[in-house]
Amino acid sequence: METPVNYDCSQLNMALKGLIKNEDTLIEILCSRPSKTIKEIVKRYKERFGVELADEIKSKYKDDFLNILLELLEGNRSENEEPDDSEYQKKAEQLNKAAEKKVQNDKEIFLNILTKSSETELTQIARHY
Repeated sequence: METPVNYDCSQLNMALKGLIKNEDTLIEILCSRPSKTIKEIVKRYKERFGVELADEIKSKYKDDFLNILLELLEGNRSENEEPDDSEYQKKAEQLNKAAEKKVQNDKEIFLNILTKSSETELTQIARHY
């Protein structure tokens, strides 16, 4: 039986080879695993398949979707589970301004908040949005 990290590596590999529904698998794994696990996956993928996971992704995707996947691969998602309502409100306001294109770096704001906030934080930010 495979370990969870090895299973994720296998699923990512099959997705990148087109053997299973690729975008859904990439999103499911990279968005739902804790940062520590993502870093383990990146390391183990290289050990198992002899190529960097980021390089595999770069060869298949481009533009905004590629940038999101690469940011998620960094494994820098917040692990903070302490509620901070004022911070959630601030991030929701940043997203609103970015969505309305009232700020110049709108894509960076979305990328930063969506790839670095924890699941709990994203739920609370969405509530304020």
